[in-house]
Amino acid sequence: MKKKHSKLGTYSNDGLSIGFNGFSDDTLDEMRKIVLEDYENIEIDLQRQLLRLDDYLKKTFGALFRTEDFVKWFFDKKKITQWGSNLPKINDAELITYSRIYINELNELTKDISIQRIKKTSIIWIKDEADLMKLSNYLYTNSFIETEKDFHTIISDPTFKQRVNWLKTKTLLIYLFERIKELEYIPKEFSENSFIENNFLISGKIIENVKQSKDGKKKNKNSKPKNHILIDAFFDTN
Repeated sequence: MKKKHSKLGTYSNDGLSIGFNGFSDDTLDEMRKIVLEDYENIEIDLQRQLLRLDDYLKKTFGALFRTEDFVKWFFDKKKITQWGSNLPKINDAELITYSRIYINELNELTKDISIQRIKKTSIIWIKDEADLMKLSNYLYTNSFIETEKDFHTIISDPTFKQRVNWLKTKTLLIYLFERIKELEYIPKEFSENSFIENNFLISGKIIENVKQSKDGKKKNKNSKPKNHILIDAFFDTN
């Protein structure tokens, strides 16, 4: 099937022939011409309407649909009974209706991307992405880390190689990972000892002997590091 292309999209040269057997080629050519003119008129009308509602649609829905997508949807919605001189003007309800359709499609696409991201990083972080963002922000706001972005990335992206500079004590960093493992933000079987040593610094210095630090802590079962309540505060409220 041959296809003709225009800036408004792709349509079939033979598409209008379906259901119109018996019409001459000249008549079908005229129909195709009307379709092209309809597409162009819809686009012109859309741009005119968006001069009024562009800001409103963006603020209400958070994003604006593509012109060519709306034009095709509007044309298909009106069907063959409303074309040429009978083609109606675009009204506000149609702009809002299609905006909802577009945002729903966009949300579905975003959901798929989020699922793929979680699958990729599930070796480290198995909770929702939003939880990691909250934790990263909390640690930065309370001066545990220098940059919110680096902490988020070191947890979520296994390929990230830059070390995160932890500004509190080693015992507090170990305690943080004990809590997120306990609450299953990371898998129970995940080895945080080597992860901490390979991905963090303490005030710019290499971290060593995490396991020994944890073993020393176990000798006193009720012992918690100084200022542990700052770590607990996040998990108690989230």
